[in-house]
Amino acid sequence: MTMETSRRKFLFLALFFATQAYGQDVSDILNQIDSEKETKKQANVNSTAIQPVTAPAPSGKVQQEKAKQKSPIKQTEKPSKNPTASESRIVVYRPKDKLPKNVTGSGVAGDFLITGEDALGGATIIAAEDALNPFARIFIIKNASSGHPPGTVLPIESRRSITISSENPLLFIGRGMIPGEYQVRAQENK
Repeated sequence: MTMETSRRKFLFLALFFATQAYGQDVSDILNQIDSEKETKKQANVNSTAIQPVTAPAPSGKVQQEKAKQKSPIKQTEKPSKNPTASESRIVVYRPKDKLPKNVTGSGVAGDFLITGEDALGGATIIAAEDALNPFARIFIIKNASSGHPPGTVLPIESRRSITISSENPLLFIGRGMIPGEYQVRAQENK
């Protein structure tokens, strides 16, 4: 038994020292990795601080062309009934323009096709450019009727075209029940 106990003590001590050495090696490796990461961070910060990146300024013609492409929004003045009141401006979009989340109070003008009558009432129209697009943006004119029964969808060959001027645009009053559907109101003709 003495031989066996001394053997156990030896194995225990060998295992203890091996564990200590292994733990020491792992912590040294982790410390080295952390210091390398810190060095890389400092190098990146210094390199970006010294060398700022700037884009070349576009020429006058390019700026004008980009401005035309970027700003599809037209602004028109809304005539007021009271001449002493200050005139307010309405932002008028074309039917295929990107619209903001809160579009209520803005206007829409352009060439449209009457596609039928909404189930809850109101003429449904789409952009004339989207005549064959099954996922076209739909505008429901809540205060005007197409003359068809509610829920009517006209075949492509029966659709009539209309033009809404930017001086008297349709006004957004909200979004419809499905995405891509907008409720609008026609203004009285002046």
